[in-house]
Amino acid sequence: MKSKESAFMDAGNYLEGGIDKVWAKEVMAYLMKKDKGWSPFWVETYKVLLRVMVNQKPMDQFIKELERVRRTKKQVIIFGNGGSSATASHFACDLEKTAIVEGKNRFRAISLTDNVPVTTAWANDQEYEDIFKERMRSIHKRDLAVAISTSGSSQNILRGVKQAHINWTKTVGLMGLETPLEDMVDIPIVVHSKDPLIIEGITSVILHYITARLKQ
Repeated sequence: MKSKESAFMDAGNYLEGGIDKVWAKEVMAYLMKKDKGWSPFWVETYKVLLRVMVNQKPMDQFIKELERVRRTKKQVIIFGNGGSSATASHFACDLEKTAIVEGKNRFRAISLTDNVPVTTAWANDQEYEDIFKERMRSIHKRDLAVAISTSGSSQNILRGVKQAHINWTKTVGLMGLETPLEDMVDIPIVVHSKDPLIIEGITSVILHYITARLKQ
């Protein structure tokens, strides 16, 4: 059994070489030892992250769509509520700045809630559930819509995705476990947890991973 320090220092080799089930079990066994004082939050986060890591297919599909958008100079439209709206802004920033690659087009990305006046205008003059739907009426065919939602059940998110489909726009969703959003989007990326804190944290890790892949 490896020590905690050696186990986590090996993380880079673990990721580079693929999923080492023995290594993963050793780390989990260490985390589960009650006398080590590890919070259940860390144990659950680790378990959920491992599950995300072994299911690369939806992330590969997402990256493929992002590369298409970059190549064809289309736009990435990202949206979410609360903490997820902050994650949307962060991802838009990463796409436009961090993901720059010499010799490739730069991303055109927008987080819908960054324009507070437009958001509050639609919420006040129509209804809050339509704040993303109405913005989605302006997007173009072959753009890419990215919905971020821990619950995956907020009506404004679901209406936004529905409108994106009406506009012939591909959709990606990042969400928690067992949500209506999973069945609505073209590419669902599910964080297998119902804890909002864990879902938001792992979602940020996923988007940073995708940004790193786009820089290659």
